[in-house]
Parts: sequence; C-alpha cells; structure tokens
Amino acid sequence: MWSIFRGTGQTSPYLLQSLLMALEKHLLKLSKGKNEVSKLQLERAFSVIYEVSNSVSPLAVIASVSMAHDQPVSISKFILPLFRVKNFFYWDITRYVSERSALAPMGDTAIIQNERHESNQLSHRKEYLESFLIRLSLTIMFKEITATLDIFYKERTVNNDNWSLTLNRMDVRKFELIEYPSKNQIELKPKLDKVLIERVKKYDEESSEINTAMSSLNWTLKIISEGDTSNNDYKTWKSYFETLKSTIKDKMFDSSTGIAFIGLKYHFDEMTDSEVEICTKTILNNVDITIKLNLLGEPQISNSGVYNKEPFILALPELFKIDSINHEKIKDNIIHVIFGLDLSNGIDLPIFGKIAERLWLLNPDFANSIFRGLYRIKELKSRRPQFSYTETKETKKKATDYAKEVNGFFETISKGDLNVIDVGSLKLDLNELEYFKGLLHFIPDSIPLEKEQLEFLYSYTELLQKSTLVKYNGRNSEDYKIKGARLSFEKKFARLLLSQPKENAILIFNTTFDFISDDKGKLNDQFDINLYLFMNECLEAIIIEQDNRENSESFWIVWDTFYKWQQDRIPLFTGKLLLNITWKNTAVKWNTIEGKSQFFNNVIKEFGGNQEANIVALISRIGFDEMGVELISTVAELVRKNGFDSIVLEDSELWVQRLFSLKRSDVLSSPDKLKDVLYLLDQMVNKGSSVAYHIRDVLVSYSKS
Repeated sequence: MWSIFRGTGQTSPYLLQSLLMALEKHLLKLSKGKNEVSKLQLERAFSVIYEVSNSVSPLAVIASVSMAHDQPVSISKFILPLFRVKNFFYWDITRYVSERSALAPMGDTAIIQNERHESNQLSHRKEYLESFLIRLSLTIMFKEITATLDIFYKERTVNNDNWSLTLNRMDVRKFELIEYPSKNQIELKPKLDKVLIERVKKYDEESSEINTAMSSLNWTLKIISEGDTSNNDYKTWKSYFETLKSTIKDKMFDSSTGIAFIGLKYHFDEMTDSEVEICTKTILNNVDITIKLNLLGEPQISNSGVYNKEPFILALPELFKIDSINHEKIKDNIIHVIFGLDLSNGIDLPIFGKIAERLWLLNPDFANSIFRGLYRIKELKSRRPQFSYTETKETKKKATDYAKEVNGFFETISKGDLNVIDVGSLKLDLNELEYFKGLLHFIPDSIPLEKEQLEFLYSYTELLQKSTLVKYNGRNSEDYKIKGARLSFEKKFARLLLSQPKENAILIFNTTFDFISDDKGKLNDQFDINLYLFMNECLEAIIIEQDNRENSESFWIVWDTFYKWQQDRIPLFTGKLLLNITWKNTAVKWNTIEGKSQFFNNVIKEFGGNQEANIVALISRIGFDEMGVELISTVAELVRKNGFDSIVLEDSELWVQRLFSLKRSDVLSSPDKLKDVLYLLDQMVNKGSSVAYHIRDVLVSYSKS
C-alpha cells in the first residue's frame, strides 16, 4: 500500500495508482512554488490528507513530497507524524530499493514508460525516510526528532533486534566524528551500541551469502529476461555453476534453475557429463513444484519460486538434447506447461512465446502437434463439467471422467495423432478468441512458417479485419475483447514480418493488406475508418518493433514491399510509409534510414502531393540528419501549393530550430534554400510562432552581412 504511488508495490488497481501518481505530481509542483499561495495550498492539502485518509498510501505521498521540499523544516508539523510510525521506515526502504529498477507500473506503452522514467530520475528518489530523518536531525528539528526516538527506545522489548539497529543508525547523538586531515574532510558515522555489534557481525555474514546469491541471480536475469548474452561464455557460466551448492535454496534469491537452463541452452556442447546431469536434475526437481493438476485433470502453473518459474519452463525443450532421459515424459511436462499457462496476463504470454520458439527449433513435429492441440482443445472444453463446491457421487464421477478425457487428449498430442486444422471452419466467436490467441502466439517468430501455420495466420487476420466492419452499440465487453485481440495481433504481426525469411515476409504482408482492395486498386466495398485504423496500427507496430532492433535489412524488405503495394494498389498509408509515428523530440537520427534518402524522395515524388505535414514531421526528428536540408525546397513548394494549415507548428519549429543551430551554413550558402526557409518562416510567423520570428530576424541579418 505504501508504494502504490510509485507503481512498484503489490498488485493494485491502475486507477488508484494513477490517482496517487497525479496527486504526488500536483503536490510536487506546489512544493516548488515560490509564492505564499502555493505554500498555503500545499499545507492545506497535507492537512486534508491527514484528516480524511484511512490508508497509508496518501501518507507515502506526503513523505515523498516532504523529501523533495527545498525547505522541509518549514513544513515540520506535517513531517514529524511520519517519524512516529515504526513501519513507515521499513516500508519506505522497501519502496526505495524496489524502484531502483522499476520504470513503470504494469504496462508497456511508451507514454507510461517515459513518464515513469522521468519521475524516477527526480533527485529526492535517492532518499528514504531513514536518511531523511538523519538529515533533519541536523537542523532545528533536532529536539523534536530525538524526543520521538526516545519514545521508540522506551517501547522496545529487546535491545538487539533489527529495529534497535535502525534506531541506532538514525540517532545522531550516537554518531562519532571522524576526521581525514589529508583530505580536509570529516565524516559523521553511527557508533554501534555494544549489544548490536554481534548482531551486525551476523548480518554481515548473512549479507555475504545473500550478495553471492544476488550476483548469481542478477547474471541469470540479465540473460533470461533481458536477452543480454554479452557476458555468457562457458567459463563465466562455470564460475556460477560452482556456486550451485552454496546458493540459498528455497528462498527468494535462488538462481539454480536459471544457471541450469543457461548451461543447457548455451553451453551444452562444452559441458561435462556431470554438469549435464546436475543441471538436468535441477530442472526436473521443479516439475512437481511448478506443475499442478486440479480435480478435472487440468494443468495449472504455480508461481512459487518467482525466479525459477521462467527458467524451468524454458529449460524443458532443452532436455530433448539429452538422449539418456525419457523424452515422452518431457513431452508430458511441456504439454502441461503449454496448456497451464495463463495467456490472459502479461507475465505468462511472453514465456509462452519463448518456449514455443525453442520447441519449433528443437522438435518441430511435436511443436506442430501442440499447435493443433491448442485449437482442438476448444472441443474438449465445451464438455467441461461445471465446478461444484458440493462433492457428490455424481459430481465426483463427472470430474473423474473429464480428467481421463483431458489425459487422453494430451496423450494424443504427445503421439502426434491430431488432424490438420480446418481453417475454413474458423469464425470470429468471442468464446474462441482465447484459442486463437494461443495459436497466434505459438507460431514462431523466426523459424520459417509452414503451410498450416501460414493458412491459420491468413484466416485469423481476415477474421480480425472483418471484425472492424461490425457495428457495435456503444461500449461493451465484446468490443473490448476484439480490440484486445487486434492489439495482440499487431505486435505479433510486426515481429513475424521482421523475423521471417524474405519470401514469407513478403507473402504475409501482401496477403494481409490485399484484403483492403482488389488488384485494380478498388477498395473493399465494406471498407471504413475502423479497418483503416487497424491496418495503420499494424504498420506503426512494425516501425516500433524495428526501433528495438539493430539490423535493418528485414525492415527494408518489408518497407519496399509496402511501397510496391501502394504503387500497385492504392496510396492509402503514405503517412506511415514516411514513418509518421510519435517520435521523441530529442530524436535527430534513426540508423534504420541511414543512406535511404532516395527511397523517401521517391515516395514523396510519387505520393507526396499533399504530404507536407508528414514530411515535416519526418525531417524535424529522425530524418533530420539524412534529409533535413535536402527537403527544404520540396516542403516550400508543397506549402506554396497547399498552404501551411496541415503542418503541426511544433514540428516546423523544431525543424527550423535545428536548421538554424546545426545546418545554418548549409542554408546560408544556398540562396535558393535561404529564400525557401525565409518563406516558410513567414508562414510560421503568420501562425503566431515567436520562434520563427526570432530565427527569421537573425537569418535576415546574416544574409545581409
């Protein structure tokens, strides 16, 4: 509850997180105000929170704003109550530690991540309640703070526990002054009571063990969660493997499963037989802990051992490399995992995709059987008995019979006896969306897709496209579910296009977009704004996905295909062809388009008759280095023809500011370019731009001199 305003605490409603974040932001603004009104408003807000709040969450906001205040002593009456609750110190140190790595609450949109990242950089985030108390103890608040500490001392039942150690650390009366004459420095350092020295010694020993475990855990998380294998050679892995026996078992920082997984995936050919055996046993020891079956025989994946769940699941396909173990048993475990993961949450879905990718690589026949099973299971679940808390002979028999049927279905998958999916039978049914989602995300990103997967992809894509043509009456759950399915598809679509071989990527793109019009460029009779927006968002997802990649070869295969589609069909998405998405204002270069100015010149020449706004958006940010000067005359010509109204003033101001700051000599050395820039500045001035007014004055004076 204490950390909700930072989005790093236990699961809490997003609305509550947002309200508390907004409250903190507003109060921080008031705390920086220099006038009396801001001060009074801040104090009034603090008073109201104390009077009406029935939760610690708003009090945590008061603590945060107080630590950020330039003159916290001036609001001491609101700070002192925070120092009188023991748990606040513990909760705030937890908040401080947990937010060191957290940038955002659950959610992956750029807006959320950027806002949280900026908030995380505020200077007062480096402080916590304990250090804040020490800081204020060295002010006129000394007497009041030490009186509070004395009350805590009297309330103690023991004098050598963690709380006693915390009190000792915070009590400046127990600090000793250490001088460093050679450095002309002094240091205030807490001097421990004798009864606490042994406690600290024991703590240091425990910390050493925890630090070793943490080092190992951080290494595994970097590889597994972040995909960073830069420090993952066999020698490094072996050094962490040696710590397996000393790693803390059954506790929070256990990384043994991660170490075992990394060994089997990345270093299998170099590992000794003994190392393979130990890693295999480590993985298999997690089977009964992680995979559970309910009364109906349905698998459920336990979240116990938070850092072991993902590596355990991802390690299962690696066991196919080992001839000495029972592969049929491994298949059973994998089937239980695949059908036990909860694809409705944002945690299990990425794991589902990762294990699918490895299965297609290591055992494609088995992966294909699972693919079919993910669709066929809908028939089985249609016969699922209703759960009853009242166990009778009848309900028990139904559960037992269904459990046998589930087990038989899984055996069929394991043997590979399921028939090919009949894509002609697919229909957009809300009850089937969850099955389609599983099928979509089980398709591998980079392994070349076969006919069966491609045919499903085409059919599912067409269903989602047709769903945009359905008219809904207001907001309802049906509309939300389908929109969620489209959003999920957009991201997968982008990954597929940028990961599949050239032939597949071209085929997938054309098949997807050919739904919009016939080969003569005539729009689908039912085409409307919703279908346009869906396809537009699919294109945006490709750009965003490419922004996370270094190699741009696949992107240009797709973008050249996109350009040709517009030539052959209909120029409907020129804005996206010109990379019109919401880029950061700080962006001046995108490596993906380096050396590609001719491509954009061709696009503008062919489709750019009314694209002045998108062109300016491009060259004001990521296209500035490549085309910022080159396209001056093109933009001026379009503005003379179409007017300035469609251009976003902020984009044009950003562009001319960069021209003035970074490319001034290029503009001044060309009379034609200077003339065009001055013309564009005049148009901006007419729109009320003071930025353009000042730059124009300076450029005119430069040109005269």
